[in-house]
Amino acid sequence: MAEYDQHERMRGQRLPATASPALGNEPRATEAAPPGPVGGAALANPRLGHPTASPLRRAALQRVAGSRGNQAAAAAIARARVAEPGPAEEQQEQQAEADPIVNATLTFGPYVPSGQWSMGAPARAFASRSDRSSDTGANLFASRAQRATPAIQRADAEAGGVSFTVTAFSPTVAGGLQITEDATGVGISSQTYTATGTVEATGPKSRVANWDVGFLQTVYESSRNFYYKSSARTKSSDVCTVLPVRDGDTLIQPWYGMETVSSFLAASPDTQSSTMQDTPGTSSSWDDPVSGEADTLDHTDGRDVFRSWLAVRNRTDFHKKYLRFADWRVDYSTTVDTTQPVGSRVTAGGAAGASVTGQGNGMGGKQPALFDPVANDVAKVRNTTW
Repeated sequence: MAEYDQHERMRGQRLPATASPALGNEPRATEAAPPGPVGGAALANPRLGHPTASPLRRAALQRVAGSRGNQAAAAAIARARVAEPGPAEEQQEQQAEADPIVNATLTFGPYVPSGQWSMGAPARAFASRSDRSSDTGANLFASRAQRATPAIQRADAEAGGVSFTVTAFSPTVAGGLQITEDATGVGISSQTYTATGTVEATGPKSRVANWDVGFLQTVYESSRNFYYKSSARTKSSDVCTVLPVRDGDTLIQPWYGMETVSSFLAASPDTQSSTMQDTPGTSSSWDDPVSGEADTLDHTDGRDVFRSWLAVRNRTDFHKKYLRFADWRVDYSTTVDTTQPVGSRVTAGGAAGASVTGQGNGMGGKQPALFDPVANDVAKVRNTTW
């Protein structure tokens, strides 16, 4: 099996930058940036910089505070700060968030006369077994108010007295493939996937201003295959060598891109919106890449599988809340007739194209890839036979 960098893996159409101070074009190490979604120059290690509470320490103190009504423990949570966690610690944090006990966050408000602290809503619903075996991501722990008012639902996120309400969420993509032919080969891509979300934040104004809203995306499957009817019978596959893998811009972890990020203002309530776009695709030549035999491309297949999340993130302690998710995929099936003139050689298959396959609340039972590398960095072309 040989690996080449022959195919062009297309990252997709991006939204243009605007004059908003929350947006930017140049790569930033946001995990290490100063407060604000666009920080200064990247640090040597983008995972270090701002302090954040140790997940294990925070989890232990939350149990103490929750069971004893201990104000000192609550204060200790605010003081327990270490360096930004690496991937192993991030995994511990994600596991802690999945624990319905650890997941309960303290609402630092007025003292409750009964001597018990008031617990905020869970950061996300604990994923049940049925959630983990399905892509529906149904929130089995949704309150009666959530179920009764589906149009404007209270997001399962509250931290430090700040709560978030998703007032709009819409993931869309048109069916069908975009096929571009020229004298050297063919390019195949999906129609543009667009996800938009609007979130209202309420709470102490100074704390509201510490949060950003944006989109993350993870690739779970990716294989775009080109079959040649040459003497070599080459199957040339554009694949990701690491899966799952973060999708988006390098060094902008965990975000898909800074164009998706908006900062909440020091107001209560304050409403911010986020939009992401992606147009994945690939390309290859009419000629067999191994034998060089001309005009031997016969057909294509393969698919990409993605999940994107609308999320909020605290710029001070890097805590994240996953509010909504959407699953979508692209099918790259086509037939090719190289006896036809260029421009009419490739025909999309019946199931080809992109579609949104599901959406729901919270994380939805799948873990996102939060750190680099990104999909484009691990894309390779593998030539085998068929």
